[in-house]
This record gives sequence, C-alpha cells and structure tokens, in this order.
Amino acid sequence: MNNTTHKYMAGQCHVMAIALNTLHPEWQMRAHVGWDAEAEDDDDYRVDHVYVVAPDGAAYDSRGCFVSEAALVGDGLTEGVETQCVNFDLADIQRLVQRGELKPFTRQDVDTTINGVIYD
Repeated sequence: MNNTTHKYMAGQCHVMAIALNTLHPEWQMRAHVGWDAEAEDDDDYRVDHVYVVAPDGAAYDSRGCFVSEAALVGDGLTEGVETQCVNFDLADIQRLVQRGELKPFTRQDVDTTINGVIYD
C-alpha cells in the first residue's frame, strides 16, 4: 500500500469519497457502519469506511475499483460488531467530523484529492 492509499485508508476515506462523488455525482456515497451492542439509539454508530458505489454496482475507494460493495468492504473489518452498509452524504460526514469521529478536512484537501484521482 503506497503512502497516498494509506492516508485514505487510515482516517481520510471520507475525503476520497467526497472527491469521487464530486467527479461522479451519480455515484452514491456509502459507509460501512457498526453499532455497539449497548448503543442507545441509531445515531450511536461508528464508521468503519466511507466509499462510493457507481450505478453499475462497482465500488471505489483509494485502492481502486471493486466489482461490488461486498468485495470492497470484505470480511473481518468489524470484529463481531453488528454492521451494515448505508447511504451516506456530506451532512452525515460533517456531523461525524463535529462529533470527532471523522478527521476534519478542508476544501483544499478535497481539491488536492480530486487532482490526484485517476478513476474514469
């Protein structure tokens, strides 16, 4: 895994997802989320990964293209916590940044990511 890929797989996946969604607005932002067994409500979840899914079902993150969302998410990511894949949007990302669960980012971070993206 190169340094750029590592950056987007170690806390900045949401920046890559925003960049890909900006380049391809028809691609849906998605998140793999988990709920603790003791969660008090549906907003008490953790985000394992944010990525995008194209209309043809292919899923993308900093590692490239996967044939499906299930292939991108894989197994063993959640350590036994109940999980699911959900639609995600910029408001969800902003809320989780404010809660401290996702790393803050700037428009410049997104623009720099857009300039480095090679997916078509």
